[in-house]
Amino acid sequence: MSSELDPFIRAKLVAFRARFRGLVLVRGLCSGFLAFLGGLLILSLSDYLIMMEDRTRYALSGGMYLATVIVLWLVCIRPLLRVLEERELAAMMEREEPLLKSKLLSAVELSEEEGEHESKLFRKQAQQVVIEDLRGLEIDRLMPAKLVQTWLIAAAAVILATGLMAAFQSGRTLLMRALIPMANIDRVSRNRILVLSPAGGNAAVPENDEIQIRVQVRGPKINEPPYLMAERLDEQVQKAVFTRAIDSDSEYTTTIAVESKNVTYRVHAGDAVSRRYTLESRERPQVVQYEKIYKFPEYTGQDSRTSKEEHGNLSALTDTKVKLTLHLNQSVQTAVMHHVTESSTNKLNFVLGAGPKQWQLEMTLSEDGAYKVYLTTAEKLGNKSPVEYSIEAEPDLVPTVELTQPGAELTVRPEDIIPIAGEVKDDIGLARWEQLFKVNQADWKSIHTNLYTKPLTTNAMVKLDWDLLKREVKPGDLVLTKLAVIDRKGSRTESRPVRVKVDSALFEASRIASLVEQRQWVDRLRQSAAKTLDFHKVLANDLEGLILPGKDADRRVKADEALAELDEAKTAWMQVVGGLPGVIRKARPGLEAARFSLMGRLGVRLEADWFPRARLHLLPLQGIVVDPRVKAHVKHLPPVIKNIHLANAGLQRTAIIELTADEAAVALDLLDYIQRAAENMHRVAKADKNTDVEVWTRLARRQASAGKELDVAKDVLKKLAGRLPEDQGDVIGALHDDLHKIHETLTAKHAEGIKPDSTLLTTGLMWSRAISDACDILRPLTHELGEDAAQAREKLEASVGDTAGVVLRLPQALEASERAMTKLVKAKKDGENVLTAEAQVKVNGELLDLEWSVAQEVLRGRARMEESGKASNALFVSDIAQAATALGAVRQGMESGRAREVVKEQLEGIAEALVTLEAAHELALLENAMKSLANRERWEHKATDANSLRPRDWGWLAKRLSLSSKKLRDAGLAGEGKLNDLVKGAAAKAVAREMKQRQIQAGFFVEPNENKPSN
Repeated sequence: MSSELDPFIRAKLVAFRARFRGLVLVRGLCSGFLAFLGGLLILSLSDYLIMMEDRTRYALSGGMYLATVIVLWLVCIRPLLRVLEERELAAMMEREEPLLKSKLLSAVELSEEEGEHESKLFRKQAQQVVIEDLRGLEIDRLMPAKLVQTWLIAAAAVILATGLMAAFQSGRTLLMRALIPMANIDRVSRNRILVLSPAGGNAAVPENDEIQIRVQVRGPKINEPPYLMAERLDEQVQKAVFTRAIDSDSEYTTTIAVESKNVTYRVHAGDAVSRRYTLESRERPQVVQYEKIYKFPEYTGQDSRTSKEEHGNLSALTDTKVKLTLHLNQSVQTAVMHHVTESSTNKLNFVLGAGPKQWQLEMTLSEDGAYKVYLTTAEKLGNKSPVEYSIEAEPDLVPTVELTQPGAELTVRPEDIIPIAGEVKDDIGLARWEQLFKVNQADWKSIHTNLYTKPLTTNAMVKLDWDLLKREVKPGDLVLTKLAVIDRKGSRTESRPVRVKVDSALFEASRIASLVEQRQWVDRLRQSAAKTLDFHKVLANDLEGLILPGKDADRRVKADEALAELDEAKTAWMQVVGGLPGVIRKARPGLEAARFSLMGRLGVRLEADWFPRARLHLLPLQGIVVDPRVKAHVKHLPPVIKNIHLANAGLQRTAIIELTADEAAVALDLLDYIQRAAENMHRVAKADKNTDVEVWTRLARRQASAGKELDVAKDVLKKLAGRLPEDQGDVIGALHDDLHKIHETLTAKHAEGIKPDSTLLTTGLMWSRAISDACDILRPLTHELGEDAAQAREKLEASVGDTAGVVLRLPQALEASERAMTKLVKAKKDGENVLTAEAQVKVNGELLDLEWSVAQEVLRGRARMEESGKASNALFVSDIAQAATALGAVRQGMESGRAREVVKEQLEGIAEALVTLEAAHELALLENAMKSLANRERWEHKATDANSLRPRDWGWLAKRLSLSSKKLRDAGLAGEGKLNDLVKGAAAKAVAREMKQRQIQAGFFVEPNENKPSN
C-alpha cells in the first residue's frame, strides 16, 4: 500500500478486513461444528441402530474427522490464510455499500500508481471525496452479524442435540464410541453383558492354563448363545461359544486357554458387544532349586551337609534338623508347606530369605511323610499342581550283634575257658559292647565292657575268653550268656543267649537237676497232703456226737468247714495228678518210675474215690432238719477219713524220707568222686613237681574246679541237715561245717594273688583228707536212709490197694443193697418203724452209684498213669481202659433188668482178669527195670549213681521179684520156675553181693569180660 493513501481510508479498510475475517472465522467454526457434531450424531445413531464391525466404525469415525477437517479448511482456515489487498478490500466494500461504488476503489488505485496525466491534487481530491463518504459509514452495519446467523443457529442446534444426547449414559457411551472409536467401551444395545468371572473381566492368568469366563446377559431374550472373540498378538481371532450355566438361565460360561501371550476378548450376546477385556498371561511361580542344609544330631558326630538339587526330597537320620531354602523364578507373597505324616497334618510357613526370590524354613525330621509347597503371588497366582516330595526320616537302626561262637548250647566244666566271639554292626557308630551272664534264676550281670576310642561305622569282630573259674558257678548250674552292644544314641541290642550247662568233670550234673525237680515235687506233694490233713483235722473228733439232739448248729458248721477244706484238698490234688504224667514220662524204669506211679495211683484214688465218697457222706450233715440218712452216712464216714489220713500222712513221710535218702546218696557219691579226683591230681603233682614248671598253676586250676564240685556237695548237705531228725541233722550239719572250713582255707590260698607254689600241695592234701573223713561218716547214714525209704514206700503202697479191689467192692455194694431192701420188706411186713430201713436203702443206693463211677474212674486214671511211663505196656493200658468200658456195660445191663447174680458173676470175672493183668504187667515192668539196670551197668559203669542208687534199684527189684512168684501163682500164670531161678540163682546172688559191697566202699565197677553190649 502506498504511503500516499489517506490513513483514514486505510483504517476503514483494515476495520473492514477485521470484520470480514471475524465473520469468516465464525462461519468456519459453525461449519466445523456442523460437520463434526453432525457426523458424530449421525455415527452414534448408526452405531446404535446398526451392528457394525469395528473396522466400519473406525472408517466412519475417520470419515467424520476428515470431513470436519475439510470443511474447516475450505470454509475457515483457507479463507483466513488468504491475504486481502487494499484494492480487494475496496472492491468488497463497494459491493457492500453502493455509495462507494467506483469511488473507493478509484481512490485506492490512484494512491498506488502515478500516471502522467493525474496530478497529486486530483488524487487528493478523489481521496477527500471518499473520506467524506466513509465518515458516516459503520463497518458493523456494512457487514452485520446476521450474515452468519444461520450458521450460528445451525451450530447451536447441533450442539444442543449433542448435549441432549450426552445427558444420558447411553448417549454419552454412543458419543464416546463415535468420538473415540478405538476406545474400549461396551456397545449401547438393548442387551447388556455383565462379566461375572473373572471379576471385572480382566485377570492375570497363569500361562498354559485355562480360565472360565462366566457372563450374565440382561435385557431381551437372545435367540443364539453368546460367543466370545479372543485375540492374540500375531494370531488369528478365535471364537468360543458360551454354554448356559446349570444354575442360572441368564448366565453362560466358556473357557479360554491362555498360553504365553496375553489374550484380548470381547463377548457378543444378542445386539450387545462388550468392551475388550484382557487376560494377561503370567508365568506361574515355581521352585527352580532346593537348597538343603542338614544338621545331624549331635551324638552322631557328623558335620553338616549342604546340597542344591532340582527336587525337594528330604532324606536324613531321624532328629536331623533341615534348613530348606526355596529358590524361585519370581517374587511371591507367601510360601507354605503342607506337611503330612501318619500322625499329623501341618501347615508350615516359609520366611523370606536373603533375596526376594528366596524363602526359608527350618524343620526337624521326626517321621516319614511327604510335603507340597504352595506359592502365591501378589496377584493371587499359585503354582499349579505342586509336586509332592517325600520326607524320609531314616531311623537310627538299633545295632546288631550276632554271637558266632559258641553255638546255641554247650556243656562245660567249671574250669573251662570258653572262647566267645561275635560280630557287631551299626549304621551310625558304636559306643561300647559288653558280655552279660546269669546263673539259674539270678539277675543278669555285666562282666566285660569295652569302650571304643572311635565310633565304628562298619562291622567289627569282638572276642574274649571267659574263664568260668572266676565266676560263681558250680556243676548243675544253668548259665546263660550273651553279648550286648550299645550305639552312640544309646540304643541297645542283645544277642541270642547261649545256654551253658555247667557239668562236672567228676559227677553227673543231671543228678543235681533231677534232685532239684524232686524237691519241687516233694514240696507240691507235701502241700497237697497238708491240705488234705487240714480236712482230716476238722472231723478228727467224735462224729457220733454231731448227730445228737441239740448239735444241729455245730453239725452244720463242721460240715461246711469240712466241705470247704475238702474242696481245697481236691483242687490241690487235681494239679498234682495233672502234672504226674509228665514226670512219669521222664522217669527211669524201675524204682524211680514205680515211685511216681505210686504217687499217681494214690492221687487217682484220692481224686476219684475217697474225696467223692467223703463228700457223699458229708452233704447230708448240712441239712437243717436231721435226715434219717445222716446216721447211716456218719457210720460210713470214719473209714473214709481214716483212709485219707493214712494215705496222706504216709505220703508226707515217704516223700521226705525218699528225698533225704536221695540227697544223702547224691552228696556221698559226689564226695567220693571229689576225693578220688583230689588224690589223683595231688599224686600227679607230686610226680611232676621237679619236671614241669607249670605243675602248680595246673594244680591250682584243678583244685578250683574240684572246689566247684564241693560247693554242690555242701549245698546238698546243708539242705539234708535241715530235713533229718535232730540227732542225724546235727551230724550232717557238723560235717557240712567241717568241709566248709577246710574249703575256705583252700580258697583263701588260691586268692592270695601270688604265683602258685608247692604250698598248694600241702593245703590240698589236708582238703582231700577232710573229704575222705566226711565220706566215712556219711556212708552208713546213707545206707540207713535208703532202707527207711524202702520201708515207708511199702507201707504207702499197702494203703493204696490194688485196682482189682476197687472192682470187687461192687459185688459187696450190691449185696449190701439187697440186704437193706430185705430188711425194709421185713419191717413193713412186721409193722415196725420203716424210717431207718428206708434211710439205709437210700444210702446203700447212693453208695452203689458211687462205687460204679469210682471203679471206672480209678481204672481210667490207672491207664492214664501207666500210659506215660517209658516202659509203658500199650496192651495193659488198653486192657485197663476196656475194663472200665466193660463196667459201664455191666451197669447198663443191671439197670435194664439183668439179674443181680449174673451181674455179680460178671464183676467178679472182671476183677479176676484185672488181677491177672496186673500180675503180668508187673512182671513186664520188672523185666524192663532189669534191662534198664543192666544197660546202665554195661554202658554207664563210671556214673556216680553206681555206688548208691543202683544198689537201691537192685534191692527194690529183687524184693519185687521175690514177691512176684506168689502173685503169678495166684493169678494162674505159668513160668514160676524160671522166675525162682532168676531171683534165687547164682547170678542174682553175685549181683546182690556186689551191690552190697558198693554201699560199703565206693569205686568204679567195670564188666569183667566185655565193655560193649551184644546186639
